[in-house]
Amino acid sequence: MLITWVDLLFAALGLLGIAAGFFWRSGQPGPAEPPAGSLPELGLTGLALGAAAVGPNIVVVALTPGMPSMPPLTRAVLIPSLIVLTAVAVVAWLLGLPRLTNRLWAGIWIGAVATASLDVIRLT
Repeated sequence: MLITWVDLLFAALGLLGIAAGFFWRSGQPGPAEPPAGSLPELGLTGLALGAAAVGPNIVVVALTPGMPSMPPLTRAVLIPSLIVLTAVAVVAWLLGLPRLTNRLWAGIWIGAVATASLDVIRLT
């Protein structure tokens, strides 16, 4: 038999634990007030989005026949976009914009995890 009584007991206890959590919690807390938006945050977000869009699109341009190859595009476009992203992160931190700073850090970590995952799949 592929499913044993231990498997069924494990699933039943898991469902019982989830149900107990739903019944015993006192209630959901209300939503926290979001920080007020500001014009500098909007401008820095747009600048960061534009600079972040360079990375994926530079590969398309570099692989198109008749277009510049990756080394000159890296020097002319990719490195300046990384400098702009770093400057946006520093300015957001200095201006005390926690929402933008958090989004930039999340993007850095997600990009690192996605790159590492892609390399693991590609190299195995």
